Amino acid sequence: DYGFTGKQVRFCKTHFPWMTFVQEAVIDAKEECIHHLHKQKWDCHVIKEAPTFNEDLKKDTIQSALVYALSAASLAITVSRRCKMGQIPDCSCQHNRRVSFPSSIVNSTDLSNIDKIIPCKGIVQNGKRFAQTFTNLGFRLIPKNERQAEEIAVRKHNIQIGLKALGTGEEVTCVCTGATGGCPRKFCYRRIIPLNEAAVGIFERYKKAVKLFPHDFNRPPKASLNKGEMSKLPYQIKDEHVDKLVYLEDTDQQCATTGRRCVLDNSKPDSCENLCCGRGYRGKLIEVNSQCRCKF
Repeated sequence: DYGFTGKQVRFCKTHFPWMTFVQEAVIDAKEECIHHLHKQKWDCHVIKEAPTFNEDLKKDTIQSALVYALSAASLAITVSRRCKMGQIPDCSCQHNRRVSFPSSIVNSTDLSNIDKIIPCKGIVQNGKRFAQTFTNLGFRLIPKNERQAEEIAVRKHNIQIGLKALGTGEEVTCVCTGATGGCPRKFCYRRIIPLNEAAVGIFERYKKAVKLFPHDFNRPPKASLNKGEMSKLPYQIKDEHVDKLVYLEDTDQQCATTGRRCVLDNSKPDSCENLCCGRGYRGKLIEVNSQCRCKF
């Protein structure tokens, strides 16, 4: 059980060559989350337990908002990269081709004049489409009730934030070539940005994430519905939150930290006062022997 819905399992069976890269994307998202938050109260280690999550990630908390966005970005990047390498059927480009230019026509601050010549332009759109399709299969077409409609809207919104954080997801990079001095020619190629670069914007939004309430949604009209019937039209989050990570529930796990190593400097995010929420901590004096003032 990998936490997939029936629709996602069927999709996996019909797109089996792609699934290895889904697994790769999950691992990358986990590592990036843990790397970035390892000094915070919520350090993302619970993500290693996927798909058996605790309450932080089962509900639509600020933490789950981050994971949805980061996972979507990771999936789009991984699939795009493998597409570019020609490792996915029906999804490739001239991945081995680097284009050589005289250095005189390559402006390092503005490569727009050669952008269309470099192969694989728009390759990241393939990854975004795949991520969008695969993640959407995880949601009910018609929600059971208004609360579930809000949850679906929030999760889809955060997935879009992750994909939006990629921008174009690619850039042209040029390097000098030749054994002679100077730089007479440059080889240029299209580079897919790595997850750690795309994640910067996601983590910035995580710091400023917004809690939503019922009035923050645009609901479809109920005029043509029977009592208790839910519309096929999705709930929409209001435009004022269009570029924000959003969540529905506060977490009660922020001060459940235990067994963490902390520092005494209260200005640091991993200070004992911050990580332990003022509950106290055990100190340990460690004597370290090292050679110093050595001369050779």
